[in-house]
Amino acid sequence: MDVLLILIGVGVPLLLALALLAVPIIALVRTFQLSSRLGRLEEELHKLRRLLRGRPEPAETREAIAEEPPPPPIPVVEPVREELVPMQLVEEHAVSGVEALIGGRALGWIAVVLLLVAGAFFLRVIFERGLIGPLGRVGIGLAVSLALCAAGYVFHRRGWRVFSEMLTSGGVVLLYLVTFATFGFFDPPLLAQRHAGIFLVAVIVEALALAVLYESPTIALMGVIGGLMTPLLLATQVDHYLELFAYLALLDLGIVMLVLFRDWWASATVALVGTHAIFWGWYAANYHPAKWPIALGFVAVVFLLFLAHTILGQLVRGRRAGIEALVRLVLNAAMFAAAGYVLLDTKELASWASTGAVGLAIVYACLAWATVAGRRDDVRLLAVTIATAMGLIAMVFPLEAEAAWIAVGWAAQGLVLWGFGLRIRSLAVRVMGAAFLALAAGRLLFVDTFAGGPKHAWPFVPLFNSYGTPAIGVVAAIVAASALSYLYRPRRLSLDFVAMRLLSVAGFLLLWMVLSIEVFDYFREFEGRMSQTALSVLWALYAVATLLVGFRFGSRPLRWLALGVFALTLGKVVLIDTAALEGFYRVTAYLVLAVVMGAAAWSYQKVKRALSVPAVEENR
Repeated sequence: MDVLLILIGVGVPLLLALALLAVPIIALVRTFQLSSRLGRLEEELHKLRRLLRGRPEPAETREAIAEEPPPPPIPVVEPVREELVPMQLVEEHAVSGVEALIGGRALGWIAVVLLLVAGAFFLRVIFERGLIGPLGRVGIGLAVSLALCAAGYVFHRRGWRVFSEMLTSGGVVLLYLVTFATFGFFDPPLLAQRHAGIFLVAVIVEALALAVLYESPTIALMGVIGGLMTPLLLATQVDHYLELFAYLALLDLGIVMLVLFRDWWASATVALVGTHAIFWGWYAANYHPAKWPIALGFVAVVFLLFLAHTILGQLVRGRRAGIEALVRLVLNAAMFAAAGYVLLDTKELASWASTGAVGLAIVYACLAWATVAGRRDDVRLLAVTIATAMGLIAMVFPLEAEAAWIAVGWAAQGLVLWGFGLRIRSLAVRVMGAAFLALAAGRLLFVDTFAGGPKHAWPFVPLFNSYGTPAIGVVAAIVAASALSYLYRPRRLSLDFVAMRLLSVAGFLLLWMVLSIEVFDYFREFEGRMSQTALSVLWALYAVATLLVGFRFGSRPLRWLALGVFALTLGKVVLIDTAALEGFYRVTAYLVLAVVMGAAAWSYQKVKRALSVPAVEENR
């Protein structure tokens, strides 16, 4: 009796308030609709009159009318004139596209969301005070959700698409809440997980069926959002992670099945991102190392579901991959790899992280192979799958290799992609190769050289040590990529031509840096002044070698690089070595620089005629 009195005392005033608010709004809307209809009728009538006035009469009709006697006079009767809505009033009530979007859709959706939130808070207050038991709560939620879905169907039959989508979406969200509450909210649960799973599947199927019935991607998207919000709204202090993972897996399964037959935007991507967001929220609050097998199995199931969507949608059904599908393909791999790495980041399981990365790379390489075999025309899908596989392989080097060899692995990967891209004439593959080469060079320059600095243990052999050998490997890969481009004879000033020049200059600059570090550190162990002299001699000889290579391959950037090294060496000898060196060391620095620069001048004179003919430069 107390419960009945409370419901009457709270529900009746609430219904009256809603009625007082809703009736004027409905009356105003209906008035505007009638005014608009009358305005359109008046406009159509004016058009019809103009057409009749301007229509010429046939000659036979005019002759027949002239021969007929005039009709008897007809008594004039004043017609009853209806009051029509003036056109000015119609124009005042007309709404623009943005106004219609905000007033007709945005306000309606906000109203649906606010109604659901208000209902949830209202029910929560009643539930927390113990006024209604668990079974009564579920019954109320079920009745309201079914009423909303039924009202949505009625509006759909009447052609009110927007209201139909709003009400149906609200009913679907509430059904998710009610179903999840039966096994994931109450303690003890009203239904066992295996029994509640049947109802959950039924709700998911119903939501997807309504979206298909109404051909409404909006209902599908709202169903996804509502399904993802359900565990958040019904969160408790007890960690029901098995029920949570089962619920999310079933939700994702339903969404994947839907988008296989209806290529609707956003639904699958929102489901993927939302699932991982809920997983990481659970991880931050409730994860324990003992739960890692279940957690890893869950993220693996999610990964396989969305990977199956890509395979079935793009490869089996022959659907061309759009931008959203390609982004989701990369996100799926990245999110699974990140979750797997975090879950396996322990002393006992760390070695499996690199194995998992290789396994994922193999999966995407097979996907790329299947794309070549069955969907050769989908170039973007092929490029993205290859890039994803290469990115996963690149993750292996930081996981397994020593710090200095990470850059070597990336450089080798970039060289293979660059050569393969040249072979098949694929710009996308060459861009991926250039990206890995740039990544390797950046790692060598900013991490291995400047951040930590090379740490040479004495005794050491220049270039054959923990820093020099990997650095030479990176340089060799970059120079080899430039040499491969030269073999394919790119057209002058083309993209490949510019890339070839940039690679050659970058490789020679890195080599100059590595040789300078190795020589300076080696001779510093003997005497500080000897290291300065050795560095000046190295720079001069390196400038000559770079100049000769520039002459041989007709590379003007390399020749300018050699001249720059000459200028830097001259400045060092005059400004630094003159003050820092004495006696034999100073003489040696000046003598070597003089001889080397003289040889360079002689080389320029020898090839002066060749450099003066532009055709020679262009043909190379």
